[in-house]
Amino acid sequence: MGMIQPGAVGIAAPIQVSDWATASLGVVQLGVKADDALVPTVMDAAAEASARLSGAPRAEAAECY
Repeated sequence: MGMIQPGAVGIAAPIQVSDWATASLGVVQLGVKADDALVPTVMDAAAEASARLSGAPRAEAAECY
């Protein structure tokens, strides 16, 4: 979590499909202090994106059948 500009707070996590980060997922909030509970949510979303982009099976897909 870090300060982007006065009044803006950002949280970002890497999206990895190889040894290097391919992209990142970020959230920016203006005018408020970022909620620390948002950090694991952003990390989980980036991990899910990494899994989907790498072709890993999703847990929810197995539950649908």
